[in-house]
Amino acid sequence: MKKSFLLCFLFICCILSNKLLAQTTDSSSTNVNASYSVTSGVKIYPNPVRDVLQIEGLDPSVKNMISVSSSYGRIIFQSRSSGSGSYSVNVGKLKPGLYYVTIKQKDNSILLRFLKE
Repeated sequence: MKKSFLLCFLFICCILSNKLLAQTTDSSSTNVNASYSVTSGVKIYPNPVRDVLQIEGLDPSVKNMISVSSSYGRIIFQSRSSGSGSYSVNVGKLKPGLYYVTIKQKDNSILLRFLKE
């Protein structure tokens, strides 16, 4: 019962606060780590996901580093995109819960969260 309640709570939190976040690092400024909302066009779907998570809106001119991590920060999967505008991640073997996708592009990182059913 507690597990079902927790899963429902995480699902509702994920839906209510589905914001895209990015983190940039600029070594020439005094504010080294700045977080802000992004309208970069990168999106993930379906959310919640069962088997395959689709990532769209990637910059095809660079090979993006894509990683999936648990809600505790443990990296579960890491790969480079093939230089296309989309990427698929098989998450079928993950346990149900909240996870994060980090997409590193040149000088910034985009952090997206998703719920695994």
